[in-house]
Amino acid sequence: TNPGQFNAKQYDYARKIFFRVYEANVLEKQSRGGVMAWLQQLRSSLSERYRVFLEEKDAAVMAAMTLGAKEELDPELKKLYQNGGIGHILAISGLHVNLIGMMLYQFLRKRRASFRLSAAVSGSVLIAYCMMTGASASNLRAVILFLFWAGSQVFGRKTDLPIAITGAATVILTMCPGYIREAGFWLSFGSVISLRLFTEPVRRLLPGFAGQIRGLSESIAITLGTLPLICRFFFQITPYSVLVNLIVIPCLSILMIFLLLASTVSLISAAGASFFAAPCHYLLAMFKRLCLLERVLPGGILITGCPGPIALILYYCVLTGVLAPDKVQQAYSVCRNWLIVILRKSNKTRTAAYSSGERWRFLTHRRLLNKTRTAEITGAAKEIRRAREMRQTGKIRSARKKRSTRLLHSVVLLCGIFLLLFRARPAFRISFLDIGQGDCILIDSSDGTFLVDCGSSSLDNIWEYRVFPALRYYGIRSLDGIFLSHGDADHVNGVTQALDAYETGLCGQNCSGLTIHSLIVSRPGLTQDNALAAITGMAMEKGIKTVLLEKSDLIESGRLSFNCIYPGEENLTGDVNENSMVLLLRTAHAEVLLTGDIGEGTEQFVTKELRACLEEKQPDRVRILKAAHHGSRNATSEEFLEVFQPDLCVISCGKNNVYGHPAQTVLERLSNAGCLVLRTDRDGCVAA
Repeated sequence: TNPGQFNAKQYDYARKIFFRVYEANVLEKQSRGGVMAWLQQLRSSLSERYRVFLEEKDAAVMAAMTLGAKEELDPELKKLYQNGGIGHILAISGLHVNLIGMMLYQFLRKRRASFRLSAAVSGSVLIAYCMMTGASASNLRAVILFLFWAGSQVFGRKTDLPIAITGAATVILTMCPGYIREAGFWLSFGSVISLRLFTEPVRRLLPGFAGQIRGLSESIAITLGTLPLICRFFFQITPYSVLVNLIVIPCLSILMIFLLLASTVSLISAAGASFFAAPCHYLLAMFKRLCLLERVLPGGILITGCPGPIALILYYCVLTGVLAPDKVQQAYSVCRNWLIVILRKSNKTRTAAYSSGERWRFLTHRRLLNKTRTAEITGAAKEIRRAREMRQTGKIRSARKKRSTRLLHSVVLLCGIFLLLFRARPAFRISFLDIGQGDCILIDSSDGTFLVDCGSSSLDNIWEYRVFPALRYYGIRSLDGIFLSHGDADHVNGVTQALDAYETGLCGQNCSGLTIHSLIVSRPGLTQDNALAAITGMAMEKGIKTVLLEKSDLIESGRLSFNCIYPGEENLTGDVNENSMVLLLRTAHAEVLLTGDIGEGTEQFVTKELRACLEEKQPDRVRILKAAHHGSRNATSEEFLEVFQPDLCVISCGKNNVYGHPAQTVLERLSNAGCLVLRTDRDGCVAA
């Protein structure tokens, strides 16, 4: 319901899960037999075997990496790997499939097994392995490509990778159409295509010794090819992951070999298995340290936002134009030839005009003419080449031309990357996020980005699963300020979660990619709100400054202005809700009143202040009201509505909440006032 939020329904649909049952009473369990049951039992046995010679956390990582069993994987470690750009090693992919399949195939061939037997056995083992590990998109893709390769070995043909990739995608989407919306599907195929198209051009583009490092050119090729997909699905990139993967990927083969040795030896001796498993422990520790180092470096995580379709198309046009112009030319020639064939078939008069003999003579004459011209051109080119090689000046000019071309291609490629990552800030956008029974208002404009409250009493971890994804989706890398109306959990526990995870990098930036500059609270309200005082203390420990507002204070940020109209020292009641900070936000075309959790008694004081500070309502300026206390019946009085005259009222509340918000009486008052009402429990995120 929020921008950037994980779509659980879509995820389940891709895996053919159509409903979930919660709080069910299990009366009886029946175990099914067959191949799948045996494979699941084998997976459980192997996972338990890992715990014999590995530590608990290492065993969980290796089980996720080789068996697809992610149930016991530490969520923090998984998040660390993903933010470090090496989350792909936790997915069953081409590395695992090729290692198992090729080792088995080569072993059988060395034992003089036939091509057919070697291909059949290795292919059958890989299909069973795919079924055992969950048959993810990347796993299916790798297995199907291996089967294409094995088939080419049997029939003595060369594998046509474009046809193999097309066939693999067709099979996967036929089996699971929902994968078309999955990030894993696009990244898996994008990586393979990028390796095929861009590795050699990137190698030529790299200067000197760097171009001779094959792993570096492959890592850069995959990064360039999948960069738009990563931005589209995850809204952030890890620039240093190119170098980190240069270390991690070669180590994976070593990791798998030692794991296989340790698993085999564990059948005989646990001590011997622990000896062979020691490199696994040290390699995993190295992976973790690399990710931790990457986090604290400047720009370790770069929030990019969600690029639009036009930006994606333009980037891929620039990328293929710079790195694979020959492939573009080939694709153009194929399409042109097919178009000519189609047009000729459709033109019956032209086809009937030529007899078969005349057509044959015409084509034969044209082929001879083309061969003659080709020979003449080839001979002339050889003579020119010999002349140039004899002159040293010609060599220098050629070298200079190569350097100039390399520089030009690099500049154009950087412009394409900039075009993809550039995000223009909106003139003004306010979003009332759907976070259940709570409040969270995001204000984003070219003059600043602010958050007003962030908390929920009905949902857990709203910062990680609701608020932060929305910020990443919009490409927000810093918050100029977070306003907190009062200290109730349904207004602040999201901020507490953000501060708990807030970690400062080497240059003072937040390691998660989002930097918070200030926390803004009411000074009078702070004196009677212990929860608010605790949060401001946390912010100061993290190096975030705290701004204390008095009644009538004004904060201006370009064309944005926040006027604190309540509370003052004389208005304090001792009730945290009634002491909520009330803000009047003004822009060029809107006035927004943010009311916290005040009730009718406090609304009388706010109404008095509104009469003094509000100007006559302008037809070109929209008035938006955030309903007080989630639409409680004790708030949003008729007098209050008469003074503010809102055009739109947003009620932030949870679906089927226990408080009965919003109250029917409040909805009737808003309807009588001629106000449009939108609710986060029904309409999701409300953006204006």
